[in-house]
Amino acid sequence: MENYRIFVEKHPRFRVEADSLRRELNTNLNLDIRSLRLLNVYDLFGFSRELLEKSRYSVFGEVVTDSVTDSCDLAGRKYIAVEYLPGQFDQRAASAVDCVRLIDPSAHMFHLPALGKCQYQISVHSVQCILLMRQ
Repeated sequence: MENYRIFVEKHPRFRVEADSLRRELNTNLNLDIRSLRLLNVYDLFGFSRELLEKSRYSVFGEVVTDSVTDSCDLAGRKYIAVEYLPGQFDQRAASAVDCVRLIDPSAHMFHLPALGKCQYQISVHSVQCILLMRQ
């Protein structure tokens, strides 16, 4: 079992949410953003390589509309990362874990007595990254 990070982004013709957000930022904040990329970043804990490949386009993205990659070059670029605070419910991550458990029913919960709580054997953390470009 290993840990992975994947980046999910809509293909250009399906970037409706990103275009809407760009227009809203330009209008409400009087900015001049020419292009905006919206990426969903997933940190995957306790995944095997096989489970990652099985769930890549069946849980985290769709073959027709999304690009699911293992890396994204953010060096020197301006971006905003939005994530839930500790203790807040992350619906995207919880739904992903439930879907992965349908693919691999052996991915179950186990108890950590030292912490007094249950933890997923597999775990997903999601972050939404907004990449801003003025060009």
